[in-house]
Amino acid sequence: AGDVVRKAGLRYRIDRVEGAEAQLLEAVRVEPGVYQPSDSDGEAITARNFVPPVPVTPVFLDLPLLTGEEVPYAPHVAVAAEPWPGSVAVWSSSQDQGYEVNRLIAGSAVIGVTEAPLLRASPGVWDRGAPLRIRISDGELASADTLAVLNGANAMAIGDGSAANWEVFQFADAQIVAPDTYELSTRLRGQLGTDAVMPEVWPVGSTVVLLDLALSQIDLPLSARGLARYYRIGIAARGLDDPNVTTLVEAFDGVGLRLGPGNHDVLRDRFGSRRRQGFFSPYLFGPYLFYLHRRRDDVGRECVGQIPDRGGALIAIARRSRHGRGDRCRRHVR
Repeated sequence: AGDVVRKAGLRYRIDRVEGAEAQLLEAVRVEPGVYQPSDSDGEAITARNFVPPVPVTPVFLDLPLLTGEEVPYAPHVAVAAEPWPGSVAVWSSSQDQGYEVNRLIAGSAVIGVTEAPLLRASPGVWDRGAPLRIRISDGELASADTLAVLNGANAMAIGDGSAANWEVFQFADAQIVAPDTYELSTRLRGQLGTDAVMPEVWPVGSTVVLLDLALSQIDLPLSARGLARYYRIGIAARGLDDPNVTTLVEAFDGVGLRLGPGNHDVLRDRFGSRRRQGFFSPYLFGPYLFYLHRRRDDVGRECVGQIPDRGGALIAIARRSRHGRGDRCRRHVR
């Protein structure tokens, strides 16, 4: 068995021989060309690198309007992972069941933590204080000239990790000092009215997020503003039941609807750009709330006719609309 014989010009491979009074051969027709490699027109198949399933790091940011084209009551979401697992899904629901896909995220955001404190500084002027050292999970930062910064480049949010408490600032100089570690200097603080939430110091360990195209706004109806909802964030291909999925319960106030401080007497064309139009300003008209702070009193009044003669006072003015009170503009009076 196994021999190849030729009969009538054809080749046969003997597979079985039965010997008795007569030999019985069982053979299969074969052709040598079948075992020779052929020229293939198909594309070569390459194996994909195995990416282990890892939990992603999501951060929700309820921000003021950055460009003016965003949905004012919908928060942004930033997601980072190393390595990036591909498409990341955000599932949402009003309860911990019945989730639906809310948003698919295609790229990783630049998320990090501070390794040095950031002291309070005056908004609207260059902050040339000590460099802010941050360590980021992935990505790169680069310096930009002052004109580019004034036109919106190198915008970053710093906060305590909660959805609403974010200060937006910009930086001109980014110096790498260690792997994934940068020192940011020549900053513009409290951008877009976020000086109202600027504390005396952002401590070490504060969260920073680069505000670029990697951020996405989730779908949130206006009727769900201020209501707690469930969110699951994880690798889209593995589904929402994957053990690496992160579950969060968040409620968003719609910071984009919040009116800016009463001292914002300029029109904003886009992020980082300001221009005046004569004496007209959209912030000069409409209802205001006047707050008088004296000692431990905190009294909100529609109108203050006379400032108390004794002692100093802190006057705060805030605009209000149907969406609530805006941020306060504070002034000390002696």
